[in-house]
Amino acid sequence: MSNKINPQQLIRSALKYCERRQFSDAIKTLKLVIKKYPNQLEALTLLGTAHLHQTNFELGVEFLKKALLISPNQCFALNNIGNGYYELEDYQSAITSFDKAIALNPNDFKAYYDRGRAYDAINECNKAIYSYESALRINHNFIEAYKNISITLKKNLEYKKAILYLNEALKLNNQDIDLFLLLGELLEVLGEYRKAISKYKEALRITPNSIRIHEQIVTSALNNPTINFEIDALNKLLQIDPKNLKGNIAKAKIENYSGNFEKSIQFFRKLISIDPLNTPDYIHDISITQDLMGNNVFKNEILNVINNAADKKFNHIYALYFALGKFYKDQKNYNESFKNYLYGRSLKKKSSKYSINIGISELSNMRIKFDQQYIDKLLEYKSESDLPVFIVGMPRSGTTLIETIVTSNHPNIIGIGESPFWEAASDLSMFVNEDYKIKYLGIAERYIKFLNDIAGNDKNAIRIIDKLPHNFVRLGIIASIFPNAKIIHCNRNAIDTCFSIFTTFFESNYHDYANDLEGLANYYIEYRKLMTHWEALFPNRIFNINYEDLVSDNNLWTKKIFDFLDLSNNNFMKNRPASSNPIRTASSWQVRQPVYKSSLNRINNYKEELEPLISIFKKYPELINLD
Repeated sequence: MSNKINPQQLIRSALKYCERRQFSDAIKTLKLVIKKYPNQLEALTLLGTAHLHQTNFELGVEFLKKALLISPNQCFALNNIGNGYYELEDYQSAITSFDKAIALNPNDFKAYYDRGRAYDAINECNKAIYSYESALRINHNFIEAYKNISITLKKNLEYKKAILYLNEALKLNNQDIDLFLLLGELLEVLGEYRKAISKYKEALRITPNSIRIHEQIVTSALNNPTINFEIDALNKLLQIDPKNLKGNIAKAKIENYSGNFEKSIQFFRKLISIDPLNTPDYIHDISITQDLMGNNVFKNEILNVINNAADKKFNHIYALYFALGKFYKDQKNYNESFKNYLYGRSLKKKSSKYSINIGISELSNMRIKFDQQYIDKLLEYKSESDLPVFIVGMPRSGTTLIETIVTSNHPNIIGIGESPFWEAASDLSMFVNEDYKIKYLGIAERYIKFLNDIAGNDKNAIRIIDKLPHNFVRLGIIASIFPNAKIIHCNRNAIDTCFSIFTTFFESNYHDYANDLEGLANYYIEYRKLMTHWEALFPNRIFNINYEDLVSDNNLWTKKIFDFLDLSNNNFMKNRPASSNPIRTASSWQVRQPVYKSSLNRINNYKEELEPLISIFKKYPELINLD
């Protein structure tokens, strides 16, 4: 029997292994060829490719480069080398390799597409978009290129162009659920939530039992201020997958938002068994939906979880100390309460990447830079509409209470909760290179459409309230674009406000300026300076209301609010009941309680502990009244 190796026969065998995705066998076979014929071009190329499929990226690139030394003009090898470098996160080398492939074959649409991916990875969005467009000019039916270009356009804030590409792709393939999901996500960014959910439902018709699509519908309805929580989709999701994490979180939150606190607690307890690593979060959620006076069983449960934290490797241990702080506060053991809040904040600070200096700079930069020249630049984008009402202030200053009072006292005023629409507008750097012209083009019309969409296109709506407290940061931009919009600023005793923020466990890390009392005090002072700046820049535009005054004489201040809105409440509801509308903020439980004056000056119980905060405030008597 002859031991002579037939390289072509072995290469054919290796190809068959590759076709069957048996790459290990292909590699073994090709090594036999390379051992005898180290410069066999086909074997080197195929061996490099097989290694890439096995995620041996360095070896793959090495063998493919050997093949190129023998035959430099292999587009196939150049593309695969580029993909190898991409997986190794050497994106510049990947781009160089794709450029060489394109130079050899300008009609290689896959090389353009892969180069687009590499540019995407280094956030060269415009170059990525050009590469994807080049791929589509060569191959108009390349669905993956449509997907990627839409994602990059979204990142580049070119939402409408991204939607055009996705609609074009759907004409080619209306059975690809990814296209519907990407389109829905873009519509959400534009505030067109009902249209977004409609697109998700179109995808659902293709795969009726898709957990992923049901989750998307439920999450969209939960996280965005739509009126309808899509309960049918949620129930179907939990029918398909009773232990579905996103579905059970949605169920717990919806019951909480709707004021069904006992049911909410039941679902949070179910979540502890489904998602044990996040037990601290669910324990905290349970703590803030009830009065814990005398509930020592719950306290012991918290302590037991704390004692087991090291072994169980729980996430967000600090949430347990916020829960314990709430327990002791309800017990009126204020010293123990504050100790736990303070310790919880210290743990949260250790785990947070938030920079208090950057947070304060965001406010001070806006105050220092935003002046009449910015107002002038925004003139061409303004709208005369008086539909929007903005309620701003620090968190925990009464914004939710005011929205609830106003919407409860007039049937044609609709509250949409806390909208993220304006969050990106605090970046003034876009004005330097005039990127703002793209961003603000049609922004007023988009926002009005956004408000109407969320409000269910109610033709009777005469005012729609957006009550994201931190819109105070970009109030100059909002006031410039909507000169007739009403702006209500909620004030509350500075120490009361800061204490309430300090003891509230916010899901978002955006509020981590509150992780220590000194940082919180300095952030609050910068907020007061910024509000003073806005009032000087926009005289008579901002209605200031004190939480303490509202609680002390609710009827008087409700009338003043309606006078400011140029409306009459017409005694629609003389005695405001606890709200039955969904409330999607940290105030959900509190705002449903009667408005008691005992909510004022709670910090008298914590004056000694709050001294680091108070001592900083004393330096700014012109901004902060400590009486």
